[in-house]
Amino acid sequence: NDFAGVAIDGDSISNRVGAVGLGNLISGNRQSGLWILGRGTRVENNIIGLDAAGLAPLSNATGILIQNTDLCLVASNLVSGNAVDGIRLLNAEFNTLLYNHVGTDASGWRRLGNGEFGVKIINGNSNFLGGADAPGNNRIAFNGWVGLYVDSGVGNSFLGNAACENLSLDIDLGAGSGFPDGPTANDPLDADSGANDFQNYPLLTFATNDGAQITVAGSLQSSPLTPVVVEIHGSRGPHPTGYGGSDGWLGAATGVTDIAGLYAFVVVAPTPPTPPNTLTALAHTPARSCTSEFSPYLLLDSDGDGMGDGYEFFYNGVGGLDPDRDDDEDGVTHLQEFLADTDPTDPDSFPRIQEAFFIPDNRRMSIAYPRTGRRVYRIVTSASLNPPWTTL
Repeated sequence: NDFAGVAIDGDSISNRVGAVGLGNLISGNRQSGLWILGRGTRVENNIIGLDAAGLAPLSNATGILIQNTDLCLVASNLVSGNAVDGIRLLNAEFNTLLYNHVGTDASGWRRLGNGEFGVKIINGNSNFLGGADAPGNNRIAFNGWVGLYVDSGVGNSFLGNAACENLSLDIDLGAGSGFPDGPTANDPLDADSGANDFQNYPLLTFATNDGAQITVAGSLQSSPLTPVVVEIHGSRGPHPTGYGGSDGWLGAATGVTDIAGLYAFVVVAPTPPTPPNTLTALAHTPARSCTSEFSPYLLLDSDGDGMGDGYEFFYNGVGGLDPDRDDDEDGVTHLQEFLADTDPTDPDSFPRIQEAFFIPDNRRMSIAYPRTGRRVYRIVTSASLNPPWTTL
């Protein structure tokens, strides 16, 4: 269609688009797949932006646009492969998003990201994404910009979600520009205002894993005498910015900041079948219902050898890996392979330039590297082998 696939007018309320076991395929439309102006709309169990198998993009511009309305429920949908945003809330309040896959297939692991934002909130207040009572509600991954972005608005809650491997931050509280602006720095006493009150994130200081339990300690500097919730999440690796992402929720702590705005916490959580490599945290203030960005990551490294517990467990089980050995004899140690996110058991998997060739007619060099969501490349050029080098 040249316009939206399904459009619900503002005078039409309490409509349903899909239901459990009865979803629709809403894909290939030039504008939004689903444009909702009518309050109280329920959107359930649909495929929006992919083919009927849910495995390849068949893009709308934006998957779901909820505009100038409230009390809508978006649950258990597959919203991926759209050219712009997966789900956009514009001037929208009191809407709920639960159990959606945004940027993935139904398994949560195939890379089918939306072109820009996974979920984007513009001038949106008191919207509810996920929930601490059911960790991992929404999975938001592999999107071209930010996973979950609040451009403007307050009271937006996003506890319990898995947001990982989005190209920019996995969660970003923006400054009203409409574009990603990177991590928002914490400030003393958390007294500023902006998207979600620019709620401060926690800082993690210590973590151990005894095989049965993960113990995490840290602190949050926020407003004085304020009830807070701190969630701990784990992931296979940090976001390239150094701030955390989430493959899954691990546990949470609740408390009240002291008169100086400080809350120290310890969270003890069961160790997952495959432990995470890195840990991150976010903070939430129930009174204002504002959730923070993810904190900087902390490496979960129980034996202190520089490699994450999950990496060692995945490739060698309980015994771990010797960081200085090179069991696959590819010339790269286990520690170097961990840092490069390559396979220490495969001699054909090691950090390298895969291909480089010069194109004489347009004076361009083509260089190919192994792809990973956990590594950042920087390309520099120089007229000679001596400094200075210029970053391209």
